[in-house]
Amino acid sequence: IPFPDYSQVQFDRYRNPLLKRLSRLPRSKVDGKDIYLYRQAEIFSSRGCPYTCGFCAVSAFLSRTIRYRSPTNVVDEMELLVRDFGVRYFDFGDPIFTIDLERSKTIAEEIMNRGLDVRFQASTRIDRLNPDMLKALKEAGCLVLNFGIESGSPEMRRAMHKELSDEKIREGIS
Repeated sequence: IPFPDYSQVQFDRYRNPLLKRLSRLPRSKVDGKDIYLYRQAEIFSSRGCPYTCGFCAVSAFLSRTIRYRSPTNVVDEMELLVRDFGVRYFDFGDPIFTIDLERSKTIAEEIMNRGLDVRFQASTRIDRLNPDMLKALKEAGCLVLNFGIESGSPEMRRAMHKELSDEKIREGIS
C-alpha cells in the first residue's frame, strides 16, 4: 500500500492553536519547546482490535482481525514526513499500539537506529505493556501513552466486556 499523498496536507493547520492560547493549562515541553508548536501527523502501524469492549466501535469498523504494517514500512513513512514536511510529533492512531509487544519494540528500535528526532504518543491497553516496552518507547521519543481502564468497578467492566482485572490494573499502574 503506498503512502498517502502528503503534498496535499497543510501540516501547519494541524498544530493546536486553541490549546496554545489556553495558557492556564499545563502543557508538555520538549527541549524547552511547547509540543503544540511541532508539526504533527497521525500515523497507523496497524488496524483492527481483537477485543470486544461493548462501548468501542473499532471492531465493528476495522474488524477484530489485526492487519499490521511492517516496522520498517512504518518508520519509512515517519522518516518521509520528517524529511519532506518537517513533522516532529506523531500520534499513532492504532487502537492498541502494543498489541504485539515485539513488533512495537522493533518500531521503537527502528526509530532510534535511524536517529529520528521525533516525539510521539500512542494508545494501548494497560495489560499490553511491560518494563522493557516502556523503556524502549521512552527512548524512542514516546511522551504519552493513553490507556483506558474505563471503570474502577469490576462489575461495570464486565458489563462493558472490558476484559481487564483489578490485578492487571494495579500491576500496570505500579
